[in-house]
Amino acid sequence: MAAKETWTRDGVKRRLLARFYTRFHMSLILASSAMAAMVTNWALLQIGVGSMLARYPVAIAMAYVTFLGCVGLWLRYVGLGGKDRQEDGSHLLDGADVPNIRIGGSSGGGGGGGGLGGRGGSFDGGGASTAWTEGSANARMPMVAVADGKGGSDLGKGLGDIAGGGDGDFALLLLAIALILAILAASGYLIFMAPDILTEAAFGALLAGTLAKRSRREDAGGWVSGVVKKTWWPFALVLLVAMILAGYCAAHYPQAKTIRQAFDAATSKIEP
Repeated sequence: MAAKETWTRDGVKRRLLARFYTRFHMSLILASSAMAAMVTNWALLQIGVGSMLARYPVAIAMAYVTFLGCVGLWLRYVGLGGKDRQEDGSHLLDGADVPNIRIGGSSGGGGGGGGLGGRGGSFDGGGASTAWTEGSANARMPMVAVADGKGGSDLGKGLGDIAGGGDGDFALLLLAIALILAILAASGYLIFMAPDILTEAAFGALLAGTLAKRSRREDAGGWVSGVVKKTWWPFALVLLVAMILAGYCAAHYPQAKTIRQAFDAATSKIEP
């Protein structure tokens, strides 16, 4: 019988990358987060919350809560979500000696990742692959609609109207482009770093399960704090740019309840 392995973050990362398409899974997680943000934004608008300054922080916060919730579901998918499964590491660790987890090793940034061995492209965090590009596109594009409950097509039409000429508000145009770029950059970062982020979640879940097995008291924070440390700032970046754009719209187009309406006002389709 093979000797049991002492697990480090690198060891957990290698096992994850050998079995799971982590960047594809992150794309699905981000798509779910984007949907949560859009639904929240739409629901608030329907109940009469017309201020973008009020809606956007709630929508983006809901996106982040959904993100963490989906990571928790992913842990269950790989076999680490429940207390009992945390303690034996079934499915992921194949009987490895989980109580001997060694906290040393790398902090999860780069290196030490195995490929997927014939499944198409390397997913070890060391460079973008075709699968990552395709997966990230599926997750990133819906997130553009966070800016407006009517979706990315309406926003794109408004951008085209202003860029096409006339006396359009180019500051609004630039802020809208900045928001789109912030969303794409945040999504791209999270997908590119998915092996490290999901490794942190898996390692934290394993560690919490080990502590519970040894001392019979489970660390409630578990994997959450580690994931938050790696992922809070992309969402904060999107929130910052969205709030700047919302504040500009509130100052210059106070009747506009959505970015689309602000673009309509800027192109003289409605009175500002």
